[in-house]
Amino acid sequence: FDLDEDPNELVNLSGQSSHAKIEKRLKDLMAQELYGGDEEWIQEGKWGGLPDKEYEPPPNRGL
Repeated sequence: FDLDEDPNELVNLSGQSSHAKIEKRLKDLMAQELYGGDEEWIQEGKWGGLPDKEYEPPPNRGL
């Protein structure tokens, strides 16, 4: 987002070729901060995230 021109963040600039350099720089900076299992978010050099974990309900501790 360009907060000067778009303070309400209505126009997403991600993926636009005019902002590719900035986006790459920010992704590289963010990648340097990953630790633990976070590195798995990057697969084959692409940011993708992780699959959803299966929900396991907690044990019933009713009264």
